[in-house]
Order: sequence, then C-alpha cells, then structure tokens
Amino acid sequence: MKNWPLACASHGGEPMHVRTAAGMLRKAGLSETALECGAHWPGFEGASRALAREGREPDALHNNCSGKHAGFVCLGCLLARQAGQDAAAFTRGYVKASHPVMREVSAALQAATGHDLASAPVGTDGCSIPTYAQPLHALALGFARVATGLGLSAGHAQAALRLRQAIARAPQMVAGTGRFDTG
Repeated sequence: MKNWPLACASHGGEPMHVRTAAGMLRKAGLSETALECGAHWPGFEGASRALAREGREPDALHNNCSGKHAGFVCLGCLLARQAGQDAAAFTRGYVKASHPVMREVSAALQAATGHDLASAPVGTDGCSIPTYAQPLHALALGFARVATGLGLSAGHAQAALRLRQAIARAPQMVAGTGRFDTG
C-alpha cells in the first residue's frame, strides 16, 4: 500500500520516487521499458543536479508521471492475468483510450465524476494518456466522492478509502520534497 500514493500524483523524480516506481514494475515482472510516459529530467532540482553530476541521463522512471504509469502497467498485468495473456504483450499501448487499461481507468473516472466520457472531448496530456474535458462541477463531484466514498460503488468507495489512508501514511510519495501537496 505504500506504493499507491505514487500512482495518484505527479512526483518530483527524487530517488525514492524512482525506486518505488521501479519496485512496482519489478513486482509485476516488468522493467521501466514497459512505461510509455517518456523520459524527462526530474522536477525536483536536487534530483536533476544529482543525475547531471553523475553524468547520467534521465529515463522514464524519472518522469513525474512514472508512478501513475507504473500503476497503469500493474493494472494491465492484472487484466492480462485475468485474460490468460502475457503481461508484457498485453500492456503495450496502454496509453491509448481504446486499450483495456485506459477503458478501466476511464470507467472509474466516469463513475466518480458522473460525467459521460463517451461524449467528452478527449486530448492527450503531457505524459501520453487520454485526458477528457469535463465541466468543473463534475470534477468537483469526483473529488468529493473520492474524499468521502459517498456516491461510489462499494468497491470504488473501498479503493478510495485505501488510497486516502496510503496518502496520509506516505505523503512524500504524492509529490516530494518542498511540494505543497506533500504536507
């Protein structure tokens, strides 16, 4: 459960974030090559400077969204197992809106916000995943439902509770050093 906050936010690319995302993938039997978020320098200046001093280039694990993407890949591994398919092959292309991973993610988003995503305009965010235009009131409703569990199915409410508890226990995994949402 200590890894879950990393899948909920955009981190600073500190060593703890990189190790955690790599560990999530390792538990799924995969490596950072499964991530489709691309590579960029860590947002946390200390981490960027440390990489540069070591003469290293960032990889996908340093991407501020590697935790979310590791979560997507882990979900893909679970879906692959349920379908009796090879996880590495199944997860390829998980960033496409039509992929089973993104269909699951979109269904959860729609359940939380109550907004019909099938008719919503869709774009691609900076880390390659589908991003849906939604009215502000739907997003506010989604945040309220995740914060309270009210209005969610029993399974989604339980998942939201587990995420809230994990974030409270490990806020540094949400964003990182010196970030407002780390606490």
